[in-house]
Amino acid sequence: MKNQRGSQLIEFTIGFGFVFLLTVFLALPALYFMTAKVWVRFQLHQALLCTLEVENTLYCKTQLQDKLQRLLPYGNYESLWLRQYSYKVAGRVELTITDHLRVIEGMTLRNEKIRGAL
Repeated sequence: MKNQRGSQLIEFTIGFGFVFLLTVFLALPALYFMTAKVWVRFQLHQALLCTLEVENTLYCKTQLQDKLQRLLPYGNYESLWLRQYSYKVAGRVELTITDHLRVIEGMTLRNEKIRGAL
């Protein structure tokens, strides 16, 4: 009887460990993707605000790259650009995490001070 309980405990431990590892293995990429989506959107918005205030697209783009790379080191940035027009700024970030996970964010902000003066 004692031997059977010990055997069941070992089988349970192995089974539980397998299920736990499988869950973690599947959950980590999903968690990274969700974090990446929110972080890219937030940092792109901040970079566009920076471009409206500082009016130096290169400085704001460098800041954006640094902040994205700091939190999201895994992945390949396929496209990352900021553009300044007469009354708006636009930007786009494409981050490929794996062949099946890709974050694409594009955004445009209007400068109401300049547009109102036209």
